[in-house]
Amino acid sequence: DLSQNGGFQCSHKTLQQIYDAALWSVKTNFHHIPTDCPHREKNGWTGDAHISSEFALFNLNMEEAYIQYIDNLVDCQWPSGQLPCIAPTSVYGYNYQSGPTWDAALILIPWNLYFFTGRKEILERYYDSMRQYMYYTQQISEGGICKSGLGDFLPDCLQEVCPREMILSCFVLRLAQIMEKIAKILKREECEDWRNLSLRIKKTIKKEFYNKCSRTESYLSCVLYYDLSDNPEKEAAELAALVRAKKHCAGGGIFGSVYVLKVLTRYGYFEDALQIVMQEKYPGWAYMLKSGGSTLWEHWDGEKGSLNHHMRSAVGAWIYKALTGLEIDESSPGWRRVVFRPRFTHKIPKLNAWFNTPYGKLSIFIDNGKMKLELPEEVTAHLFWKNEVYEITGSWERKLY
Repeated sequence: DLSQNGGFQCSHKTLQQIYDAALWSVKTNFHHIPTDCPHREKNGWTGDAHISSEFALFNLNMEEAYIQYIDNLVDCQWPSGQLPCIAPTSVYGYNYQSGPTWDAALILIPWNLYFFTGRKEILERYYDSMRQYMYYTQQISEGGICKSGLGDFLPDCLQEVCPREMILSCFVLRLAQIMEKIAKILKREECEDWRNLSLRIKKTIKKEFYNKCSRTESYLSCVLYYDLSDNPEKEAAELAALVRAKKHCAGGGIFGSVYVLKVLTRYGYFEDALQIVMQEKYPGWAYMLKSGGSTLWEHWDGEKGSLNHHMRSAVGAWIYKALTGLEIDESSPGWRRVVFRPRFTHKIPKLNAWFNTPYGKLSIFIDNGKMKLELPEEVTAHLFWKNEVYEITGSWERKLY
């Protein structure tokens, strides 16, 4: 029984349908644990769980449910640090389909919970297990390159994705970077160790893969998302050109398809990212709904596999954050301070989003170019607006154009 803790409504029918389908996929897949699909396997796949966790937290009260699930995962951890790809498990999944892209649930879900709650004790609860897992990642890596696990899972069969070892190693890099932050928060002595590990891995990834792979949408989005680029503005422009050449169709794997949206938005190509999400042609999220889906599919074509998989629901988190411009300030987790980077598009003249922070309800309204923010008394916001940064409290209202 996951109570509503936030929400999003907008005037664009297709975009709203995608958001609702993503949320319905998350809710109908939570039966004691976050399952992969509610009718077939019904297993607690770790990759599915972590990729949808930020979106779930924007909408639902997930704290108790996620703590129970991560407790299950920790119970499955072997003394070596190794994890299975499902939790709970009957010993299935330790040596097949596990690896950093899925195992990241042990670190990413508690990290997301910390962001949304501000509760350090969540990180403390799992730190020793996280540390043990990070040691294990070095056992399955050779010279800094991880070779065990799944890559950018289930792209459209006609699309080339970045090398499996590249995205696996990038996941280890990201986890090491997060572990450095967690160690700082908890005042653990390994802080410098995690920093040195991340620097070594990043250097190795760049040496092995940077400018040595096919310059696909998947490769460029991975390079930009993990900050591997020597010239990010140039490579973001190259990515935008590729996206336009593909006529804004999606089709990457479960990670890369969302990386594209995030990096296009980060580097000023928000409208291109929005067109990808709204694209009704195959392959894409809107195509699923146009073809009769009310939940998101396992495969882009829907001709095999499940028609209700929440592993593709991270698009919902992008919709919420990109259209509202809202992010939690990393220096002040738990909603004490937030960041707003307002965006406006004529394609979506009206939207309303909200979230129940620990201090009260936060609301965002956009109506035909006018934006209004309402913050709880104890919440402040850094607002980035027309090349200026403002600190606001209470209510704020402006015209966007």
